[in-house]
Amino acid sequence: MYAAGSAYPEPLAGATAEAVRKVWNANYFGALWVLKYGLPRLAAGGRMYFIGARPELVTVRGFSQYAASKGALSKLLEVSRIEARGKTITLVLPPAVDSPLWTQVGRTPKGAMSPETVAQAIIADRRGEGQAELMVE
Repeated sequence: MYAAGSAYPEPLAGATAEAVRKVWNANYFGALWVLKYGLPRLAAGGRMYFIGARPELVTVRGFSQYAASKGALSKLLEVSRIEARGKTITLVLPPAVDSPLWTQVGRTPKGAMSPETVAQAIIADRRGEGQAELMVE
């Protein structure tokens, strides 16, 4: 499971190369390297899970890089599924999760779910056939 993430929200006009790199390295490039080096080692029938973000929840002021990097992650996984026949790659889409990520933002969103709730949804999904997207409610 890939659950790394970075936000560092700022208006687009104030974007800095350092902050943009931090967000993209955690949200996209880390996942890319996990896929590149992990998929060949994953047995047929194996599964990989990646924590994504719901576009309707992250398309807000200051989150241009976060939203874009999580959108790119979604497309990366879509193409990876084509290339990884016999293996399941799932994009997990919870609402906000109560995690240390929010210290970068300044507050945890109201109603954020626990990491344990997300973990239980993934465990339940593993009992089934696997799917491209797992919406966690």
